[in-house]
Order: sequence, then structure tokens, then C-alpha cells
Amino acid sequence: MGCALATQSARVPHSVARLSTNCVPPTTPAGLDGHRYRIALVAHDNMKLLMRKFIQVHFSMLNAFEFTGTGTTCSIIMAEGLACFKQLASGPLGGDQQLGALVTEGTVHAVFFFRDPLAAHVHDAGIQALGRICDCHQCYFATNYRTAAAVLKTMYDNAEESKSTGRRVSVDLPRDTGSLSEFVQHTYLETRNSYRTWT
Repeated sequence: MGCALATQSARVPHSVARLSTNCVPPTTPAGLDGHRYRIALVAHDNMKLLMRKFIQVHFSMLNAFEFTGTGTTCSIIMAEGLACFKQLASGPLGGDQQLGALVTEGTVHAVFFFRDPLAAHVHDAGIQALGRICDCHQCYFATNYRTAAAVLKTMYDNAEESKSTGRRVSVDLPRDTGSLSEFVQHTYLETRNSYRTWT
């Protein structure tokens, strides 16, 4: 069983597989192209209360987006009245990897990870890998309340301006940069292509 909601990737032209049964249908589109931008909300156990408070304080802006989360975080998201398009596994059981795949596909546009800095985590390697994927694809990646609030404000303002002006609005890019993710990946991809020419 799945929610009757298909998602189109911003970078990959195919739908995400079957979605969670616990879906809340979207209300108002936030993106210029008619789809709502998607944020992953994740929190370690000791930070789940802070994540809930973040949702309550910023609900009016958050309501313009769709969400996913790992483990019980999706339950908290939906309990607070927000749309959750996909529920992932718990982080230590592969949820971090699932989220990294969504970032790679372009299905998730920001990750707000309320990390517990005072506890050890069995999935530290998975957390580091998720951060690396976000850097590789230049996806917003906030790991504390203040940064998440600042990123959310930027995303919300850009989405509102996109709707009012009819043109896509994003962060200011360096001149002649084009896609940030392509800029970051350029040297690596050039090296990979040179390997192919040697064989």
C-alpha cells in the first residue's frame, strides 16, 4: 500500500518509488514549477523535543514544504500537522543511506539534522556519509536549530519571490559557476573520464 502521490526529481526524470501510507496530501505549491520543495527533518533521540519545538515555532513557513524523516521523526512531523511524503527507516538501520539517495536524486532539497553533540552514535559513519553527499550535491545541510532556522527563512523567501516574479530564485552564485553541484564534482568527473580514455 502506498500514498497516491508521485514525486518528480528536480534533477532525475523519474518518480520516487512507492511512498509511505502515512502521507498527508500537499496544499499550496511553493516551487515555481508547481512542486513543493522537500526538506528532510531528522533528530537524534535527545534532540527530538527540540525538533518538535522548531516545527511549532516555524510552522507557518514549514507548511509551504513537504517533508521526510527517519524513524520516529516522521511521526512527529505528521503529528504537528505537516505533510510527510515518505517515511524512512531509522538512521542506524539504513535511514541515513535512504536519505542520501533522495538527496542524490534531487528529491530532497534540504536536510535539517538535529544532531546530539553529546552522545556517541552507532551510525556515525552513516551521518558523515550523509553530510558528504549533501556537500557533493550542494544540498542545504543544517545541523542545529539556529542554522536550520536561517536556511528555512532563505528557502521560504526564495520560494515566495519565485511565485511572485515568475522566475526561479536561489542563492547568489559566483560568476560563471552555473550549477554548484557540477562545479564541486567537476575535477572528480574529469579524472574519471580520463581513466576511461586509458582503457
